[in-house]
Amino acid sequence: MAISWSAPDGATGTLEVGIELITSDSTPNYGESVTITCRWYVRTVSWTFADPQQLNWSFNGTSGSTAFNNNLGSGQQMLVLTKTATKTANASAQTINASGNITGAYNGANPSKSSSITVPAVSGVPNVPATPTVSSLSYTSAKISWTAPGTNGAAITNYTLQYSTSSSFTSPTTVTVSSTSYTPTGLTAGTTYYTRVRANASPGSSAYSSSRSFTTLAAAAPSNPSSVLIGDGTTVTGGVATPGVTVSWVNGSANGSTGITTDVYVSTSSTPPTGGTTPTAGGIPTSQTSITLTAGVTASTTYYAWVRHDATTPSGQSGWQAAAAPVTTQSSGAQGDLVDRVNAFATQVGDDVALIWSQVGHASTGGWQNLSYSTGFADYGGTYRGGQYRIDPNGWVHLRGMIKTTTTVTSGSAAATLPSGFCPGEDEIFAVQSTAAPAIETVVAADGTIRFYFGSSFPSGTYFSLSGISFQLDGI
Repeated sequence: MAISWSAPDGATGTLEVGIELITSDSTPNYGESVTITCRWYVRTVSWTFADPQQLNWSFNGTSGSTAFNNNLGSGQQMLVLTKTATKTANASAQTINASGNITGAYNGANPSKSSSITVPAVSGVPNVPATPTVSSLSYTSAKISWTAPGTNGAAITNYTLQYSTSSSFTSPTTVTVSSTSYTPTGLTAGTTYYTRVRANASPGSSAYSSSRSFTTLAAAAPSNPSSVLIGDGTTVTGGVATPGVTVSWVNGSANGSTGITTDVYVSTSSTPPTGGTTPTAGGIPTSQTSITLTAGVTASTTYYAWVRHDATTPSGQSGWQAAAAPVTTQSSGAQGDLVDRVNAFATQVGDDVALIWSQVGHASTGGWQNLSYSTGFADYGGTYRGGQYRIDPNGWVHLRGMIKTTTTVTSGSAAATLPSGFCPGEDEIFAVQSTAAPAIETVVAADGTIRFYFGSSFPSGTYFSLSGISFQLDGI
């Protein structure tokens, strides 16, 4: 900048002091060194001097005095002193102040001047994050965390995280993260990974941090299935009953294994199967969690069930998990048996004959009827059978299928209502499988409503299995 002069000395009007401040870079980058040069001058005004004088100065927080001889003629100037200071450009503006005062002139002249210059505030790329830490290791995931680095004046917008099985990060997986942690999923069990992170801001990105290695847990055989249930799966077509059993379960943890399928073993013996036992049904995909078996199943017979998982990588099996209780299939009576009983019962029920015959009509078709749901409930969907009901030739009402909540519902809310003629004479209580718990209280009320009870409410997406709910109509 040009020399900034004081006004002529107020007493004599014969002497001026000037300050010149010069910066090496008026638009520096973040972290760049900037040199500030300060020069002090003296100038005469319509006067000639030939005497020793003194400059009293201050600059960048320091001060001092410098003697000089003023031999200037009228209108002449001279450089008295030069000082320099160095600043590092950063996120804060930095102002450098300078001042000067001349004393000792024989005519009493005493001019003074102050001036300043500012190194502007600039933003830089963030500092390099510290090496990430890794926690919560599992077979297929790990939590990667890091501490936010210094911003250098510009807010961090996000982070770039990389992880790879190569320490040189060949073909890494790269994700953008807005927080200071990330949990990758779908990792391979028993595998070493490397991870690193960098911070991004408007001026640019930091360098990547040092890498951290971690190893996922080694794969193990799948865990046992849970909540295994066996129920009567008998169907009736044209008045003829086909005995069957329905087995349902909740899949166990994969434990890092892949290629998992499910085996089901059903027997009339309570003796548990062994590892070498041939399953009744095998190779069932994990997307399926129930099966109805009819081959070899006979009426009025008690059956026991066990379920296990198989894995191909690593090769292994879970243990056999037994059903909570056995089931006895229905007797072999057909439509004629039920009709005879209804005729005999008609003399007792009088006006209810039409209702009983309505039930017989449903039994004669042997068909399953779809449930009518209350608000907040629906079929589970996908490959799963929806909620259904039917009455068999022996006057038993059976329910089956999977239903779910479509919104948060209060515990004990009516999920569905059975039609007249399919309702128990009094409330019936059952335990069914659900995501809320392995077994939750289920009430089929005398008014036909089906209600589930557990805690205060069920979140959206909670499923309920109706398999195993069966009750006999009163008087049949």
